[in-house]
Amino acid sequence: MKIFRTILALLLVVVLGTMTVACLDDGKQQSDGGNDNPTKTSDPIESEGNRDAIAITLGNMSFTAGEVEDAFKSYVAYMAQYGMAAPSTDAQIAEALDIVIEDLVSSNAILWQAELKGITLTDEEEAEVVASVEAQRQELISLYREDVSANATETMSEEELETATTEALESDVMSYSGLTFDGYMDMMLRYSLEDAIMQKVYQDFEQAYSVSDADVEQWYKTNLETQTTACENDPLTYRTQYLANINDPTVAPALFTPEGYLRVQLIEIKPEGTLEESYTTNKSDMEKLEAEYGKLLLNGENPERQAAIVSEYATLKNAVDATWTLHIQAAKTAAEAAYAQINAGEDFVSVMKEYSTAAEDVEMQQNGALLYKNAADSSFNTVVWNAAVTLPVGSNSSILEVDGTFYIVKVLGEEPAGAMDFEANKDAISAAARAELVSSAWSAQSTAWAEEAMNIKVLYPEAYAYIGR
Repeated sequence: MKIFRTILALLLVVVLGTMTVACLDDGKQQSDGGNDNPTKTSDPIESEGNRDAIAITLGNMSFTAGEVEDAFKSYVAYMAQYGMAAPSTDAQIAEALDIVIEDLVSSNAILWQAELKGITLTDEEEAEVVASVEAQRQELISLYREDVSANATETMSEEELETATTEALESDVMSYSGLTFDGYMDMMLRYSLEDAIMQKVYQDFEQAYSVSDADVEQWYKTNLETQTTACENDPLTYRTQYLANINDPTVAPALFTPEGYLRVQLIEIKPEGTLEESYTTNKSDMEKLEAEYGKLLLNGENPERQAAIVSEYATLKNAVDATWTLHIQAAKTAAEAAYAQINAGEDFVSVMKEYSTAAEDVEMQQNGALLYKNAADSSFNTVVWNAAVTLPVGSNSSILEVDGTFYIVKVLGEEPAGAMDFEANKDAISAAARAELVSSAWSAQSTAWAEEAMNIKVLYPEAYAYIGR
């Protein structure tokens, strides 16, 4: 079940990363005003081992002993995945509980703020989350069912398949989370509902956060200085920054361009299918003959065998060449057709879309790829790079072949060097600046809320004293 264990592991990471298993209850005990980290030893204590007993309160938010126990089990299962022994002594259990409690409280600080701000999910939003989690449940069951069926050594009835699927799923979930499958999915639902609320808190924060023109200008100056220094140390960092921004506009744009970049478009045509096995076998036999022939020749031994080797080698080489020619023929024909259409005046991008076997790259089609010409560029093979750096702007190469793949490269122009003009690109710069500044401010605010939550939490240790024992 390795493939599906990975899915469960990823889901578990989400849960462990947040530990958000609190419930909202307006009628629960609140903290004493100025007492940091108070611990209550009176009401609302329940009998030992009662999962419904209140273990922690945070304002009007409460955590039950059962929720602390579930988080503790998940933490222990997480430790096991990394080869760590489960806590066994009183001191180890107490330390683990402290970690779990801190995670529960600090990671629920945003939910606590949601309660204070009156931010909740609408019925439609809640229904959407429930449907999404149910879809995950059904997908996991379906994947396990397919895997069990595919690996069955004999035909199984529907009932047997259902039982085997349930057993496999329960076993994997228990090993990763310490919970039953139903308990695990309940945890996922709680997490997903809480995550949706936290997203609304973030959206509320984002809308209210103000970024001034002065903030944007300062952000531009700081990042320009940083990027300039980075590009002077390693010009290839420019392309990394540029592509990161293309893939995610919230990432800072490339504010400084070093000298030496070309914009190129590239048609790449690879052979389809795989080489016949005889190609590899014959190549191996040729290498053996080369070694044998060299040894005989060096020692002046067995002229008859030397002559036989020459004959055998020639036969194998003819077979290898014929197999290779057949393998690349379709790609070569396509490259010749593409080259003919380009020379006839057809648009290079249109020919690229028609013939190139590389994954479609909208950026390359529209703006060309960035190629660094002042030093070897590992993003391009040597043959293509050599052609590009010697071509006049606006021209294209002849057909280039590298290990059976055919290329035609066109140089669009040189990338203008220097700093990005602030006024001409103000919208893009402002968007990136705001995204980064809001993210930084949100991180600081979340940390402050978590620290505040840890200060005002109220613990009821008798409620969770049974856990781990």
